[in-house]
Amino acid sequence: MAIPLDPDLPVHVIRSRRRRRTIALEVTPEGLWIRAPISLTDADIARIVERRRAWIRRTYEARVAAQAREGGRVWQFLGRPVEIRYIPCPDQTSAPWRMWWEAGAVHVSGPGSSLPDDVLKPLFTEWYREQARVLLSVRAARWAEKLGLRYRSLRIKDQKSRWGSCSSAGNINLNWRLVQAPEWVADYVIVHELCHLVELNHSPRFWALVRAAIPDAERAKRWLRDHGQELFF
Repeated sequence: MAIPLDPDLPVHVIRSRRRRRTIALEVTPEGLWIRAPISLTDADIARIVERRRAWIRRTYEARVAAQAREGGRVWQFLGRPVEIRYIPCPDQTSAPWRMWWEAGAVHVSGPGSSLPDDVLKPLFTEWYREQARVLLSVRAARWAEKLGLRYRSLRIKDQKSRWGSCSSAGNINLNWRLVQAPEWVADYVIVHELCHLVELNHSPRFWALVRAAIPDAERAKRWLRDHGQELFF
């Protein structure tokens, strides 16, 4: 159906078989949502939308600007900003908030017409943890094999002041927040802890092992020093 609006303003039409007699227009940062009775023709909908064109555009720009201001945080995954695509379900007031990765973007669905920052925080926390359990475990296993080392266990933990740790028993812990950082930064932390399986200290021999595997280790250390705090929220 051709809706007379600008190409950058997404339009979603929801037809209802209920006893709806009027058309409802809702503007969110994700576009224009049109709820109309199934009996209303496409031409009728297009005429109604055209009459409200100026209001729709003005409201859409205001909603997008407001969302951009929410929280002021740029969510990242593997060192790159995350595109968030919101799928509102306002007709399902009891629908749970959900987050998943698809087609290179994070998708969120929920009962609200907009996506508040206080909802994003717990959703991203859980999503990051899930990604970390897979990605960091895989990278640690690959690095251990490459370096000819073996750890006893690996855990993904919520560490408040450390990016990783290694015990004398060969148990390695990694901070789940590392999935927000570039992969080469996460690799540095992984290798750092793996090298502690050989040298449980920070001696010159230890650093020689780290730098042999990660020649730009200093660059990764600087990144964590300059940007590490941004990964906490």
